Amino acid sequence: MIIQCPACNTSFSVSTEKFGTKNRKVKCSKCYFIWTANSQGKAIEVPPLYESINSQGGVIKENKNETLDPNIKPDHPLPVTVKEKDNEKGGFLSIIIILVLFLSLGMIWYNRIFLLENFPILRPVLEFVDPSINIRGIDIYNLESRATIINNKESLIVSGSLINQSNYMRIVPNIIVKIVGPDEKVIMQEIIVLNDEYFEMNEQKSFSTNFINYPKNANKVLIEIIP
Repeated sequence: MIIQCPACNTSFSVSTEKFGTKNRKVKCSKCYFIWTANSQGKAIEVPPLYESINSQGGVIKENKNETLDPNIKPDHPLPVTVKEKDNEKGGFLSIIIILVLFLSLGMIWYNRIFLLENFPILRPVLEFVDPSINIRGIDIYNLESRATIINNKESLIVSGSLINQSNYMRIVPNIIVKIVGPDEKVIMQEIIVLNDEYFEMNEQKSFSTNFINYPKNANKVLIEIIP
């Protein structure tokens, strides 16, 4: 099969089998013009905005009405086939990348406590993903409150412990002990600093504090773990 460049009229010999049965974009290896040819080699889509070679003073062969003879040796090498983008392949690759990304994020989320304890440099990223990561898996255990007399003053002693329910060594967080009135308003509070210690899995760390001259209308004790 003979294909002829519509820009410079250079002819090319192309194998019909290699060319295929679909329309294909080709590029002239002489003048680099690109057009679309059908399965018979005929130009069917030629860009309108190109300057003919004869307007540049070049010499072309006026053989538009002549039938191309496949037995005539072409006067230039084969045209360069322009590869079409494989949209289906690209779309499938994008789906794979998205799935891998979600799988990676899921693994990071599932192992965030382990990553926090073993790779502290990741702390800012993990805290952004889960702000409560520093206290997750730590709970209040054996919380008690009792009234007593301290220095001849009625006082309330609050005691209990923190327990590490995760599978890793954890930093013992600070806590705030609050006394709340009937209107849910905080009347008194005390911060207990414990973050210079560590505890293992299922280990407990005790705490205790007292409130001297605590209000008689107090009816609730709350413990808040500070991240």
